[in-house]
Amino acid sequence: MLYNAIIYRCKNTNSALHLIPQDKLLNLIDMDKIFKKYKFICASINQILENMQQWFEQDQTNIKQVQSSDTKFHTVPRSSKEMDKLLILKTFTVEAETITGQHICVSGNCPTLGNWEVNKAFVLNNTNVIRIRKNRKYCVWTGSIHLPPDQEIFFRYFMAYIVEPDDEFVKQRHIFVHSWESQQEPRRVQDETQISSSDSAFQSDMYGMNDKKLISKGFLTTECAIQFKLFDTPITFWNTKLQSKMNLVSVKMTPVPLSKLSADSGDTSPNTSSFIHEDSSSQGTDYIEKHFGWPYVECVDIPGGHSFKHQNQFGTTLQENTFHLFQTKMYNFSCVGYLFDFYLHKESSEEPPFHIGFTHILPNNMKYSNGIIISPITSVRHKPIGEIKIDYLIIKPTKDIKCTLEQLRLTDWKSNDFPLDIGHRGSGSSFKKILSDCSHIRENTIASLKEAADKGADLVEFDVQLTKDLVPIINHDFVVSMATKSKTNILAEEVEMVQIPLKDFTFEQLQKLKIYHVKEPYTLPETHFLNDVRNDYQPFPNLEKAFTDVDTSVGFNIELKWTMKLQDGTYELENPFDMNLFVDTILKTTFEFAGSRSIVFSCFHPDVCTMLKMKQNRYPVLFLTQGVTTRYPSYADPRCHSIQNAVYHATCHDLLGVNVHSEDLLRDPLQIDIVKQAGLALFCWGDDNNCKDVANKFKKLGVNAVIYDKLDKIELLKKKTSCSTKNPDVFIANNYCDQNEILLSNQQSLNDDPHLREEDKDSNRYFMDVGKASFQNQCSSTETLWNEKINDSKSPTRKQRYDCIDDGTLDPDVKPTKSKKSKADILKMN
Repeated sequence: MLYNAIIYRCKNTNSALHLIPQDKLLNLIDMDKIFKKYKFICASINQILENMQQWFEQDQTNIKQVQSSDTKFHTVPRSSKEMDKLLILKTFTVEAETITGQHICVSGNCPTLGNWEVNKAFVLNNTNVIRIRKNRKYCVWTGSIHLPPDQEIFFRYFMAYIVEPDDEFVKQRHIFVHSWESQQEPRRVQDETQISSSDSAFQSDMYGMNDKKLISKGFLTTECAIQFKLFDTPITFWNTKLQSKMNLVSVKMTPVPLSKLSADSGDTSPNTSSFIHEDSSSQGTDYIEKHFGWPYVECVDIPGGHSFKHQNQFGTTLQENTFHLFQTKMYNFSCVGYLFDFYLHKESSEEPPFHIGFTHILPNNMKYSNGIIISPITSVRHKPIGEIKIDYLIIKPTKDIKCTLEQLRLTDWKSNDFPLDIGHRGSGSSFKKILSDCSHIRENTIASLKEAADKGADLVEFDVQLTKDLVPIINHDFVVSMATKSKTNILAEEVEMVQIPLKDFTFEQLQKLKIYHVKEPYTLPETHFLNDVRNDYQPFPNLEKAFTDVDTSVGFNIELKWTMKLQDGTYELENPFDMNLFVDTILKTTFEFAGSRSIVFSCFHPDVCTMLKMKQNRYPVLFLTQGVTTRYPSYADPRCHSIQNAVYHATCHDLLGVNVHSEDLLRDPLQIDIVKQAGLALFCWGDDNNCKDVANKFKKLGVNAVIYDKLDKIELLKKKTSCSTKNPDVFIANNYCDQNEILLSNQQSLNDDPHLREEDKDSNRYFMDVGKASFQNQCSSTETLWNEKINDSKSPTRKQRYDCIDDGTLDPDVKPTKSKKSKADILKMN
């Protein structure tokens, strides 16, 4: 009676309160305690309506705030029936291969599903029902939640580890993404009919839609990833008998808790003094699981492993010439130490191995993002028996960017029907030995990037480093040159060029000082292209300017320049920045200014590639590798030694693909098949790509992108149907040629410089410095083939056979050299 009276009054007064459900009206009436006696109904009705009108207006304001936070939330006029169905119950059911500790969660574009935020996602319940499909066990996860009826709902499933508060180590709940559905278009709940029909108990989704390619590895949220690497004879036993049985030794890594930190100290830094928790070595993983929730340890061996596997009971057996990697993730870095146990197996016995020793690694042993630890090995009788060398890597989440599960528009690199043309350092390198291969615009400048874009490049490749004041700038070499004169003899004309690391200059200093490329002569005509004073032609532009000034339709291949350790133990650059700081700074600028531009990151250092992948989920990452080469010295890291090892690293860390050296592909084109069968994208860099025939051969064999200097505007504007493959994702490469069968013209005379303006052809003309430099510390990431001598003989050298004539075609006048293939085979190849 009361409800009907209020509704009648509301309609007569043109109020919208009649749209409010009956239960809400009556509950509010009870709360206000206005109707304790029925005789006051008529006298109090006006006061009731005023209170209800205020409540209704506040409710509408809250709804508008929710709508403004989600652009896909569309409001429509609602009837009384729709208001009765303000929320619709939706049941999510999905099958997934999960193990103990893992959960399946749902994230979507509405508040009840967290608006794509990980920590606000809806967690499903494990029904403990197991379904067998193709001899694989799938757990059934389900959960019901109310969804708004007037919103188009998009969602994704993701697999996670959940850490609950324990009032000791963890203060609040954390959800860590182990993997997530990364298909371009998320799942969709279309309308009420589909919602109700999909709630059948007999229907369920499949995690990843039964396609592993649609599942990506998780990204860091608030946890850290810790990696330990064993390679290059990491263990030395002082007992000769143990040393001789190294192939029977296995290593197991176990996280162990440290003593509780003082609540008053508030110090959670990696350098905090810590102590191993009493009896932690015996409690091991079980104790960690109780306190931390996800104490898994993963391992992979390279070569041999395409994916991480959970650690065995007795760890990993050491093998010669193998890269062993242990990985775990922890929330409170300073609260966990790491126990390494060593076991000796018997050659022909199924008996358990013998525990021979152990060592501990504490957080204060790892002061930087990466480094090397040498720790003593102690026997079970507490005697030193040897030592172990461990390379470690700490990957921290990036604080300046926020990753969600909402997939943005990304380039489908792997299935692109037309191979991409990428401008090397913009429109080409400016400092090559052969002048016809040099760009007429200084490399890695805004003008060079624009020139490549105007010529039709799909992407432009450039190198990024940091200045002393942490500004990301575009430049290739780690060092630059400055001109100095004698203090004592001011009139002396001789000038000495001093090389200084680029990281020692601030951004302002680089813009004001006259700084030279290490191969740039001191004296050049004012009208030479390297002396162009226009802003876009100046070296050392910052990354932000590239994002704002270059056409957004052109993608960026951003190579992060990080120092590499060479096989002889030296480094390309000493005392670099902290690796986490370096990567975070470049990511921050990219996320802030990239917009809708297509971007792919790359780096020669495998750990930087791993960081780029784990710190974000928006942009793909390529592993740059030089592989087997005679042109550059080898890197110390085994992951860089071959294309095969690069493929192992890329697959186990879920990278987009590999960017390989053209020299290695020409040596063995069948390696293209290795990359493709692993499901990776394949990019190719190298001086050989400056020859059209070489670049086109790579494209026809299925290379997804070719990076080269000599972009041809006319060629790039043509349709690329001749370069497409029927199935770009899977194909078998044929061994079509070897390096000796690609015959190119003799190099152009250095006296004929096409970059000089007409009025400057005089005795002071520009001549490139081609003096042979020291081989030490020269490699593909920092040097080109400038150190090769010029051969004036009539017979072409190996280097000369690889150099194209000015228009990039093969010279018909060059005679073929001896080859294992017949002449008929060569003609068939062409």
